[in-house]
Amino acid sequence: MACHSATSSACFSQTPETNAALGQILASINQLVLDQKNFQKLVIRQLANITTDLAEVVRITSKNTSQLVEVFDVPGIDLPINTSQEFHALHQWLTSTEKKAKFVHFLKGIGGEDTDTFVKRILSRVIGGDLANSSNFIGANNKTKFQGHALMECILAAVRKQPEDTIPTEFQCERVSESGFWDLVIATEGERSVRRKTF
Repeated sequence: MACHSATSSACFSQTPETNAALGQILASINQLVLDQKNFQKLVIRQLANITTDLAEVVRITSKNTSQLVEVFDVPGIDLPINTSQEFHALHQWLTSTEKKAKFVHFLKGIGGEDTDTFVKRILSRVIGGDLANSSNFIGANNKTKFQGHALMECILAAVRKQPEDTIPTEFQCERVSESGFWDLVIATEGERSVRRKTF
């Protein structure tokens, strides 16, 4: 028998078939809500992974930037410098404030994880093996003197993050530079030894 309109909703809800259908609908809705929550969690995890990956890319790129050193052109001078004449010519070239600023910018691009690494990378990029063998920091034994050269000022300015910084100190850079010259001499002697054995 058909229900009156006033009680049709009650009749409808009491039907076993409709109860089952409603149960299925509610179950589907609950499943959709659960799926949506799981999807949101998945998206959040993926975004977190992407953020981590991007941070790693930035770290690696930053670390390797120093390997992408630009070519710096100094008229009449080839880097790395291998003669005392070119070394003195560089000193004269750096008397210009504008040129010195450009050279410091170039040296900053060489980069390094710390002061020791930074200074030694600069020396290996600017000073060739022949010059390293014919010079030392204080000019002892009539060798070309590095101390007081304009390059030392540029190295100090390049290693410091800001012009007003006082760290590293001039003494620290001089100490590392002196050690760096010995490293270049040793490396050059090693290369020559290998060449003699090879040829």
